[in-house]
Amino acid sequence: MPSQDQPSRPRRSLTRIILFVVVLIIAHAIMIVILEMTIFKVRTPKYRFDSVSLTDVNTNSTSSTSSSLRMKLNAQATIKNKNFGPYKYYDCYLTIFYRGKSVGEVVVKEAKVKTLSIKKLTLSVNVTYSESAVSGKSNLKSDISSGALIMSSKSEMRGRVKLLKIIPKDRQPKMQCTMSINLAQKVVRDLKCD
Repeated sequence: MPSQDQPSRPRRSLTRIILFVVVLIIAHAIMIVILEMTIFKVRTPKYRFDSVSLTDVNTNSTSSTSSSLRMKLNAQATIKNKNFGPYKYYDCYLTIFYRGKSVGEVVVKEAKVKTLSIKKLTLSVNVTYSESAVSGKSNLKSDISSGALIMSSKSEMRGRVKLLKIIPKDRQPKMQCTMSINLAQKVVRDLKCD
């Protein structure tokens, strides 16, 4: 005859089932947290210049009243998407600055960067600057005489990452770069992007 201190068989089975369900719920919670921290974590894509070259460089600093600068910047840029879903960005602008003044601009056409991939862009910007068109003091003549110009660029993309092609998340990668242009050799030096 069974003693009353010992739980019955159905009661022991019920305890095991409840314990199994609790362990299963905890395992699922841990799995969700791990997925949320790895696969479902949305990262902002990286947007950078790889290289910049110059063509059609034309400077004029012989005039006593105004100096001018014209050139074409040819840039190789990349957008690196580390997300588990494609990144679609919309039209945006890449602007080139000389001493804080906009001297060139190009539209970066909308496109899509595939999951876990890198998209390469080729951008050409016509740069034009003339002291006669600028009010106030300009240092273009002295910069041309020194043989080096410091320029910067700025661009901000607006787009959306679709995690696992279903969960949309907005992301805006920004690119700010500085570069030194050697006018004698017609090359870009010290390209640095943040």
